Order: sequence, then structure tokens, then C-alpha cells
Amino acid sequence: MEAVLHELTQKLKELRQAADIVYIVNAGLINQVKSSLLNSLLGRGEVFRGSGRRGTNISQIEPYCQNAYFVDTPGFNADGANDAEICGIYEKACFILFVHSVKTGDLQRQEIDCLRTIANVVGEKYFWQHVALILTFSEECEEEQIAAIRTRIEQTIAGKFKQKMGVFLVSNACFVKAQRADDSEKKALYLERSGIPELQKYLTAHLAQWQRDNRQLQAERFQEAQKTALGKMSLRHGGTLMKIDQKRAEYAKLKNELQRLYYQARNKIYGLKTQFSAAENSAQKAEKELSNLREQHEQEKAKY
Repeated sequence: MEAVLHELTQKLKELRQAADIVYIVNAGLINQVKSSLLNSLLGRGEVFRGSGRRGTNISQIEPYCQNAYFVDTPGFNADGANDAEICGIYEKACFILFVHSVKTGDLQRQEIDCLRTIANVVGEKYFWQHVALILTFSEECEEEQIAAIRTRIEQTIAGKFKQKMGVFLVSNACFVKAQRADDSEKKALYLERSGIPELQKYLTAHLAQWQRDNRQLQAERFQEAQKTALGKMSLRHGGTLMKIDQKRAEYAKLKNELQRLYYQARNKIYGLKTQFSAAENSAQKAEKELSNLREQHEQEKAKY
């Protein structure tokens, strides 16, 4: 029982800490410029060091604003990636930026599997309310081509999951050009084409709501943890009661056997006592008859 209570206390501590932080996590396959997207959103240079290969760290976390952090993760198909550990990161996510390159066209089967996996980890309802599709490399495709790809992706999402996703077009290349541009008009034009300011505005506007949602989510997870703990305690309590019942049954069996042996011994003693009493009466009768015979013999002997 103490171990279960200790585990529940630790879980409550973890959930309380998680409830005060908003994690915005990127997702998707490798080579979708997920790290570059977060660098653009931060606007502080090459902060995130993305790679298709796994290093010693499973993720990189950087502050975005007060109580909000960006989390950069390797792709689900990254070389050497531990998908179980990646799922542990998504479990903490308050919002997910699912990154897809328009250069690859429609969603790949792996991406659909990735969406399904994250939804299962986070919770279907919560996931689809806290995810957006980020279409990168928008500078390399015509508007009509992008529109067609977007439509097919939305149809795929609706067909596979019966859900909708917010969609943002992003060009990290245009954002870099904006950072390097000296001309203010060119800077403004590149910024607009990058789609980064629009996405930043969206994130900032929803931070407060995501924090409220996150607190509610952590409260629900603690309730589930409580149910699990109660289940464990009930199971152990039930096991203890079963052992007690078994001991009671064994005790009753032994008691009945002792009672049987007691009554058997008592009856045997009563039988022996009866036999002894009968033998004692016979002996007394024989002794009396012997005494009478002796007296009679003395009388007969006196006559002679």
C-alpha cells in the first residue's frame, strides 16, 4: 500500500509541474525542416540543431516566452530513433506542429501512421484540438500546386481520421532572406511570404487557452492515476482478503478435525470407564461371594 501511495504522490508532483508549462512540439518525418521551422519561429539564429540521425539527446528544448517552450524532436523514421521515448515527449505536448514538405506531395503512409500514433498517445480528442499542419518549402511550388496538395491532404485527414487540421504555409528560406535583407520593403515581402509572422501570431494568441487546456488535461490524468492506484490497492486488498478467507477455511477444517478427535477420545474414555465400572462391580461381587464361601466353610468345619 505504501509503495502505491508513494507512486501516486510522485505522479501528482510530476503532473503539477507539467500543468504550468506549455510545450509546443514539432512532429513528422526527417528532412521536413522541422528544426528550421522552430529556428524561424524563435528568430534567434540556429538555436535548434536538427539532424536525421539520433544523438545522445532525444530532444532539444528552448524557451519561447514565459512558461512556453519549443521542443525539437527527431523524426519518427530517424536513424536510431526510439519511438517509445519520442511518444513520451508527445505525451507532454500542449500543441503539436506536424511538419510536411509540399515537395513530397501527398501525405505518406508513415506520416499517417505517425499521426495515428501521436493521437493514441495524447488522446484522440485532445490531439485533434491541439495540432496544426505546417506545409514547408512553399517557395518551391506554385500556388495552384500547393492548393491541390493541401486539398488532397485535407481529404486524406478527413477520410482516415474524420477530423480537420489547421494548415499553415511556411517558407524558412524566405524567412532567412528577410533576416538578411537590408531593404525594408524586401524584408517585409519576404516575411509575408515566409508565413512565419502569421504562425507566430496564432501561437501567441492561443498560449493562454493551451495552458488552461493543459491544466485540465493534467487534472484528468491525475484522476486516472488515482483510479489506477485504487485498483492496485483493491487488488492487493482483495488478495489479502482471499488469504484471510483461506486461513479461516484452514482454521475451520482444523477445528472440525480437533473436535472430531476430541469427541472420539471422549467416547472411548466413556467406554473404558463403563468397562472399568462393570469390572469393578464384578470384582466386588466375586469378593463378596468368596467371603460368603469362606464363612460357610468355617461353619461347616466347626460341625466336625
